[in-house]
Amino acid sequence: MDQAVLALEGAIAPMDCFLDDSDGRVQCSHGEDYGTCATKLLWTRVQLGVIRSLQKTTLAELIEFDSRPGVGSPAVTVTTH
Repeated sequence: MDQAVLALEGAIAPMDCFLDDSDGRVQCSHGEDYGTCATKLLWTRVQLGVIRSLQKTTLAELIEFDSRPGVGSPAVTVTTH
């Protein structure tokens, strides 16, 4: 699925401020040197986790999951307090 998402959506970036540099590393657009982001480590780990999950998932798995009884279009319940 990672190849499909990359082709359809582009690079996975968990934050709008993330930029890909010429070496393929993620940079943050905050700060003068594009690298001074207090949460960059966290968001880089989130990004890598999403990419790994996509790499482990196949289109066949998604189709099989969706075709299981009770899985397709789940009912949404909204509760207000």
